[in-house]
Amino acid sequence: MPPLIRPEDSAARQNVQSETEQRRISFERQKRENQPILLANIANQLIEGYRSSYAQGGGSYAITVDVFDYWDAKADEASIAKKIAELTGEDVSRIEVHSRYIEADGEGAQSRYYITLGPTKS
Repeated sequence: MPPLIRPEDSAARQNVQSETEQRRISFERQKRENQPILLANIANQLIEGYRSSYAQGGGSYAITVDVFDYWDAKADEASIAKKIAELTGEDVSRIEVHSRYIEADGEGAQSRYYITLGPTKS
């Protein structure tokens, strides 16, 4: 009786596993490299929007960020607020971060973050 798994099948499976692992490693590297850039862009957008809103008599400014792939969805809201506070130089008590897990249109899961920079809390 011939073997159920031929040697060439095993080699093909190992090649696919190896390629999959290489893509995963590449993705993780990109995520690590791009996360600080994403946070810096969010911080800049938040502070500029707040200044503009404040100049026009507004009290706070909020942005919504949909994150797919390049942000660790497990990042907790407090650590995101702290990092944005560091990048903007604002007091962390002025930054609110709320997240919600959503389903993207056939693209898989993603997280939506609501980030608000408001007046100093008393």
